[in-house]
Amino acid sequence: MGSISVVVTAPGGIAGCGFLDQLIPQTDAGGVQIVVVDGSPDFIDQSRDGLLHIAAPQADIQGLVTEGLRQAAGDWVIVTEDHCRPLPGLIDSYRKAIDDQPGIDLFSGAVDNLTSTSPWSFALFLSGLGQQWTGAETAPPAPTNANLMVRRSAILAGELTRAGGFLNLTIPRLIAAGRYGHCPAAVVDHILSLDGRAALTFQYHCAVGVITANRETTPPLPWPARLAQTGRQLVSYVLVGPWRTVRSLRGTPHARGGTGLRLMLLGLAVMVATVTVNLRRPGQRPMSSAPGEGG
Repeated sequence: MGSISVVVTAPGGIAGCGFLDQLIPQTDAGGVQIVVVDGSPDFIDQSRDGLLHIAAPQADIQGLVTEGLRQAAGDWVIVTEDHCRPLPGLIDSYRKAIDDQPGIDLFSGAVDNLTSTSPWSFALFLSGLGQQWTGAETAPPAPTNANLMVRRSAILAGELTRAGGFLNLTIPRLIAAGRYGHCPAAVVDHILSLDGRAALTFQYHCAVGVITANRETTPPLPWPARLAQTGRQLVSYVLVGPWRTVRSLRGTPHARGGTGLRLMLLGLAVMVATVTVNLRRPGQRPMSSAPGEGG
């Protein structure tokens, strides 16, 4: 089966990893390494047996994931985030998936919203992780770095030398090759309680990171095609998608107009991020970065 490393991305530092004490007991069977990738500027190494603490000062979320994949020692690497609480059986469920599906190199796990249930937090969760939600009851088309597992040897060396290479090169390649599977029994609780302003700010910075990484790993579109794409995204993210999501929630307490309005505003934050990145010169990096997800 091989060994497993669990990479925890921590843009704010290891102090923000509030769930290591719930993850460590799942590693007691041996063969599991925990890797905390610390993006804080005041790094102090806290490595110990079974835990590798590495510095990636001020890296964006994709940079943290990349550094963790580079330094992880396991044959398989689980990737999650500092604000995700691993539910019992996470690692055992992934081990079973490895045994049951030997031809698969990339697995998505499920993400739930058990703790952050405020209206804005739930809307943010639906916007970024709705397809991985256990309530969706369908396999997502792609994994999220909130909860995935990849066979380390399936990542090409060149894919870890480019910003966003794992997100935009490795994952699509493995999906296209039929080497991607879903493991719904491996679940994390995505805990991110934010008010409206904080949720919109988080969504904006998250989108900037993802769009920037995509821009650096795919050929740029000409301006007419880019404008047409932006128009389609406006319809999807702001005008149609939010209300389609609300319809899918029929029969639940979340099927309300307020949910749709919050999703519309979060979609607008993505559109602002899209325009911001498109106006940058090629190769120009964001002035600053904030924690986010590459869902």
